[in-house]
Amino acid sequence: MMHGWDTLVVAHDGAQTLVPAVRRVVRKLVPVMFGRGAGVGVRLVDDAEMKALQRDFRGKTGLTDVLSFPGDEGYVGDIAISPTVARRQAKEMGHPVATELAVLTVHGLVHLAGLDHENSHDEALLQAEVEMGLLSLIGVKPEAALGRRGI
Repeated sequence: MMHGWDTLVVAHDGAQTLVPAVRRVVRKLVPVMFGRGAGVGVRLVDDAEMKALQRDFRGKTGLTDVLSFPGDEGYVGDIAISPTVARRQAKEMGHPVATELAVLTVHGLVHLAGLDHENSHDEALLQAEVEMGLLSLIGVKPEAALGRRGI
């Protein structure tokens, strides 16, 4: 993925218009969560890349909405988001794509902070609570994150 110390948001050609929504979330939350100057990279990836990341790093097939990759030596890490899945989930949840991108970006950032809903039910509840608090902090209704990941 990406390496460096700056916060960076990039997208494949078909998702360029979605970059500002993700950048807004990252710029507001990364300093709060990880401190000023913390580096996080976010990529909006096409279906083929997301499937490859899912296969190579999780040993699973198919698309997923968001993946996180912890960094090292002071670099927080990278997040990959599928615009295809984000658009579908936004439609299913009845909210704008920008709201779904905020939910997915927050989810990825919380994973980079060390929480993982797959570890235990208690950790899943804690992660959901943290995510809803962060969404509220950036002006997104916390309910946007409900009904996901078994919570």
